Amino acid sequence: MSDFNPSPYRGDANIGHVSEELFKMYFVGSNLALAFAMLPGRVLGSEIRPRKYNRDYVIACCDEAARRREALRGKVPRHFVPAPSPTNHSWEKMFWRHLHRKRWTQERMGGGHTPT
Repeated sequence: MSDFNPSPYRGDANIGHVSEELFKMYFVGSNLALAFAMLPGRVLGSEIRPRKYNRDYVIACCDEAARRREALRGKVPRHFVPAPSPTNHSWEKMFWRHLHRKRWTQERMGGGHTPT
């Protein structure tokens, strides 16, 4: 049987090698870590990224809830998060400011979050 499946060549015997069991555990562990990093966080709370939701989305939800609370109390709803103000800037300037904001948001949120 040993002729059918011979021991593979493992390199020079003078070079130190780890045991097969250690290599197997390292290989399985690295593949498992890669699989967890690629999961979207929907399997048994497997979220490993720092935030599950975008920070801007959470702020918008809190602002909406605060406005709803104000409306239910019979008051005029206020904007708790500053809304965009109308300007007389050129389209080009507004485009570059918007692009800068999107890039800054992407950099702040990290690579695990896609820009919107």
